[in-house]
Amino acid sequence: MAGKGRIENLKPWAKGVSGNPNGRPKSKPITEAYKAVIAERLPEHLRKIKLGKHELELPEGSTFADLIAIGQCASAIKGNTAAAEEIANRLEGKVAVELDVIQGVSLGERIRAARERLQQRRSASDDDGEEKAEEGGADPKPQVLT
Repeated sequence: MAGKGRIENLKPWAKGVSGNPNGRPKSKPITEAYKAVIAERLPEHLRKIKLGKHELELPEGSTFADLIAIGQCASAIKGNTAAAEEIANRLEGKVAVELDVIQGVSLGERIRAARERLQQRRSASDDDGEEKAEEGGADPKPQVLT
C-alpha cells in the first residue's frame, strides 16, 4: 500500500504548469518598511540638528532621507572614509576595478612569480644595506625601539 510521503507518490508537473504559479513574492517587507519611514516628514523636534558648534534647522517638509544624507555628509567631513566612499558611490557610481588577465597563466603561477620578485627585491635591498654598513653607512636593519 502506497502511503503519503512515499516515492511512489511523486509525479512530475505537467508541461506548462508550475509548482509555484505566483512566482517569488514581490514584496520585501523590510525594504517596504524602510521606504515608508524614509519618505515620512520629520517631526518638528528632529528638524533642528546640531553639527559641531553649529545648529541647523531643516526646512519644513524635510524627510528622514534628508536627515540621513546630512548625517552622512557630516560624517564624511569629519574624516569617515566609509561615509565619503558611500556618497561618492551613490553620486558617481562604483569605481570599476581593472583586472589584468593573462591567458594561459594560472593565478597560482602569477602569485608565485610575484613572491619571487618580492624576494629578489628584498635580497637586493639587504645586499645594498650590507655594503653601506661596510662603508660606514646606515645600519642594514634598523632596530625597533619599544
